Amino acid sequence: MKSILISLIILFSLKSDPEFKFVAEKKGDYTAVSVDDFGNIYLINSYKNLLKFSTNLDSLYTFESKNLEVDLVAPQHALKILVVDKNLNTALFLDKTLSPTTEEISLNELELPNVEAISMSRDNNVWIFDTDAQELKKFNIQFQQISTSGNLTNIIGENWYPHLLKEKGNKVFLADSTKGIMEFDIYGSYLRTLPFKVKNNFNIIGNNLLCIANDKLLIQDLLLNDKKTITLPIKDIIDFAYTNQHILLLTKEKLHIYQLPL
Repeated sequence: MKSILISLIILFSLKSDPEFKFVAEKKGDYTAVSVDDFGNIYLINSYKNLLKFSTNLDSLYTFESKNLEVDLVAPQHALKILVVDKNLNTALFLDKTLSPTTEEISLNELELPNVEAISMSRDNNVWIFDTDAQELKKFNIQFQQISTSGNLTNIIGENWYPHLLKEKGNKVFLADSTKGIMEFDIYGSYLRTLPFKVKNNFNIIGNNLLCIANDKLLIQDLLLNDKKTITLPIKDIIDFAYTNQHILLLTKEKLHIYQLPL
């Protein structure tokens, strides 16, 4: 985290767009990229299989199931990875080798019929946004409910249909591409709405919001309201992630890895 914050400070101070240093690339028909706390890389391919790679893009493990397709993955904990099949509305926990550690969990049976945003928490529990109830809910790994935000429509006055959920530091963030990003405390209590509409992925590093729009990296300081836009070295980016001092940029043809300015 410290090295990434230093890189962000350098990016902010530059007068012109930086030259990103190419590191590696991986060809393939991928749809999403994410990383865990150790920098391992997870890719979902067009067949909805989950592939795990090292930081050097060495192939490690693959999860492929006849019964379950991977639409969502929450790999924040490298030893307990959560995947969701949206069509079947089913969840499954995997270990670090992408081997199942539980039976498939029916979210319908838990009265969670429409899960679009999910994430692991730092205390080894699970955050889910219940679209029908309009509540941010926290579950343990047995999917017993621990806490809830309560009905958010009563707080913000409208329904949300978020596509992404992240726990960062002692905050939880929930993004709706048409409305913005809701911010919660670590207990799931609503704090505020950030007026930034992100269409795909986003990241929160320190006080900075990072997202990509029109093949440009947007860095927004949430405290000072300063903003910087940086042109990226490739186009047609569909997803991105950060690991260590590298930015991972995904297109329909391949994953590209570049080093951030030091």
